[in-house]
Amino acid sequence: MKLLFRMVQGALGAFDRRSQAGLILGPTYGDAEAMAAREALDREGNWQPLRAAIVKASKNWARRSFMIAIGGEYPTLQPWIEDWLAKEPKKSAPHLVAAVNHWHYASALRGDGWGDTVSEKGMEGMFQQLAKSYQYAVKATKIAPSDPTPWSILTGIARPMEQSRERVDSFFKNAVKLAPEHFATHQQMLQYVCEKWMGSHDEMWDFVKSATAQLPFGSLLFSLIPAAHIENAILDYDDPDEYFSSAQVRSAVKSAFQQMHDGADRTSPDAIAAYNLFAYALTSCEAYKDARVAFSVLRNRMTETPWGYYGLPARSFKKALAKVEAT
Repeated sequence: MKLLFRMVQGALGAFDRRSQAGLILGPTYGDAEAMAAREALDREGNWQPLRAAIVKASKNWARRSFMIAIGGEYPTLQPWIEDWLAKEPKKSAPHLVAAVNHWHYASALRGDGWGDTVSEKGMEGMFQQLAKSYQYAVKATKIAPSDPTPWSILTGIARPMEQSRERVDSFFKNAVKLAPEHFATHQQMLQYVCEKWMGSHDEMWDFVKSATAQLPFGSLLFSLIPAAHIENAILDYDDPDEYFSSAQVRSAVKSAFQQMHDGADRTSPDAIAAYNLFAYALTSCEAYKDARVAFSVLRNRMTETPWGYYGLPARSFKKALAKVEAT
């Protein structure tokens, strides 16, 4: 594993709390159904509303992944998941929620920071939890062979598990065979092949060019383009604005946004991540007119990535928004 990386999936408590005022944060992003399910879990460990929301999502894979994350994104193991697994051992949903929960617990045990600052105990705990996440996801592939979600999770955990490119390629291919434009799977694959993790800039751009070559107008996967430019910037530049000042980069980001925005499904949970990536990149490019459009779609819904790459996420988001509104 390369040492020059850091986990950007840490707890929201790492943010400047005062800067979060007025922002709508994950994992629910203000979604009424998600908030109700999360409240039932937090208040009394009642997983029935979450189960109902996952069933309702059916084959809306973006919505299904979003609701599974609502149940799994905790920095500690959740005892109600064991109850759900015991009551419905042949259903894929509790296995998927368990996989995500162990993944997030693994991140919490590892802690934030660069690879060479993580303790031996933290790394050991992380790998133990990732192994459990892997087991639950594999079980879900057998229970629900038509569901891309477990393959997406496997694509994601392959990175911290330091699995081979051949292995992660098989996970990715299985996911996109079932859902060709599966957003989370593509974003996870980009992270695997980028230089700060298991790949290089060249591998990342080969992947992005292949993934975006024949996308339909309005696809949220056009956000892979700003995501890749952001990856270039964070490794090679102390100031991202210096990287994004390139006319070539600015043109590429603006073109990708135009191809996505007009036809995009802005009601999809995946749109939140896509528009955050564009809001960041367009602001850095000083393409303020398009950035203003991206921020208007977000309505203050902020994802930790990419805003946390160069400082506290909430402060970075608000600083960019203020800059855009001032122009």
